[in-house]
Amino acid sequence: MRILAKDIKHGVMKLELRNIDDLWVLYNVIQKGDRVLGRTTREVKSTETARPSSRRVSVTLGITVQKVYFDRDLDRLRIHGIVFQAPEEVRVTGSHHTLSVGPEDIVIVVKDTWLNHQVQRVEKSVVTEEPIIIVALDSEEASIAVLRSFGLDFKGEVRSQLPGKAEAEKREAAVKDYFH
Repeated sequence: MRILAKDIKHGVMKLELRNIDDLWVLYNVIQKGDRVLGRTTREVKSTETARPSSRRVSVTLGITVQKVYFDRDLDRLRIHGIVFQAPEEVRVTGSHHTLSVGPEDIVIVVKDTWLNHQVQRVEKSVVTEEPIIIVALDSEEASIAVLRSFGLDFKGEVRSQLPGKAEAEKREAAVKDYFH
């Protein structure tokens, strides 16, 4: 995570998210009632023509947070709330919206009061640490995972497919290959 701007006195932090661990930090920092601003798309309805139509436009919206959901499968943080700030042309102030935030997104988090542990958690995430890769293996299969701040991120498994005991010479070479 990168802190682009920080004004704790006024409760504002502008953050650039870099990876899934940053999403986890934000998930634990953002609470109900906080205000979050970010880029999103919104459907805009047009009644200027004879037939009403709609199109999606990219806008920066500010929402008052009601719920936060960490989607581990899609590497996304979904922040649901009510729009308090929007461009005039989209006319969505007061309606519900969900910001979908991922790595490489920039968000502004506004809190009435930042608690010390929240500020420390954000500041600690600025230092990027090398991920720890865990491999657990036996003679039948190997499992691979990455240790993340939110737990194990399972990446996959590999079956050994060793020859049977009847083919001792082939099995010995295959076992050596597999464990290598």
